[in-house]
Amino acid sequence: MLTEPWWRFGRGITKRIESMKLARALAVGCVLLALSRPALSAQSTAEWRPDAGVGEVTFLGANTFIGALTGGLVQALGGGSFSDGFTRGALGGAIVYAGKRLSVGRFAGAGWIGREVAAVGTSIVRNASDGLPTVHRLVLPLGPLRVHFRPNGDQVVNVKLDLLELAGLGRALADPALTFEVGRTFSAGAPVFLEEFRDVVRADDPLVNGRNQGGTIVLSLGANDPESTFAHERVHVIQLDFFRQAWFLPLDEWILRNTPLAALQHYIDLNVSTVLWLAAWNGLIDVEDGPREIEASFLGTR
Repeated sequence: MLTEPWWRFGRGITKRIESMKLARALAVGCVLLALSRPALSAQSTAEWRPDAGVGEVTFLGANTFIGALTGGLVQALGGGSFSDGFTRGALGGAIVYAGKRLSVGRFAGAGWIGREVAAVGTSIVRNASDGLPTVHRLVLPLGPLRVHFRPNGDQVVNVKLDLLELAGLGRALADPALTFEVGRTFSAGAPVFLEEFRDVVRADDPLVNGRNQGGTIVLSLGANDPESTFAHERVHVIQLDFFRQAWFLPLDEWILRNTPLAALQHYIDLNVSTVLWLAAWNGLIDVEDGPREIEASFLGTR
């Protein structure tokens, strides 16, 4: 008799959690714990050099697990099926890794093709998280734009502006030391700029000769291994795409819906949560030894 009021109270809390997208935030916390540095590496990226077969299995498994855990936890915490979310999330995670693997190919357009394949996998993970059909919506990146496909929706195609990537592109365009690289931009599927050799921590490490700022790639003209550096940064672009679309954009959409600017959600992706997460990640984790760098380091040399 005494448990019924508490059960109703618990159901009310669960509905509030679902409406505020806190279920997704809880899942993100669990995934971050699973991806903590002790779980994946006890060595720096410069020291961890697995055999090709071992590395492929490791990172395919990691991406599959991240997609599965994200889909399963979020759907379950939202009142759906953990097994359904887990299974379809695993499929999406595996496709994300396939996209990363394609993106580091040494042929023109490899980055673009890989990024779009990975975006399909990311879309599957998010659909699984929300308990929607597997291809209910596909979100494909096109520079700072996001093309939303809903095959069975009233509006099949909708294009949004990604503010985080727009900010990264604007920052690069405003820097007189950077030169826009047209050919590599089309090949990468993301804006690419070249800069003079500067701010290098270790001149013997090619991995410090490039950076990703909000989805825009900046490469040093003095890189020791420019192709590996370029491939390394293309992996970072896909990693960021996944974090934004699968984890944080739903929370940003909820924030935007509850402001006077709600109508803008049809035209922009806010990305406030992504910025906060990146700041926390870089502050708490040694990015040089973190899982993102380990994966990009491995794939960049394939």
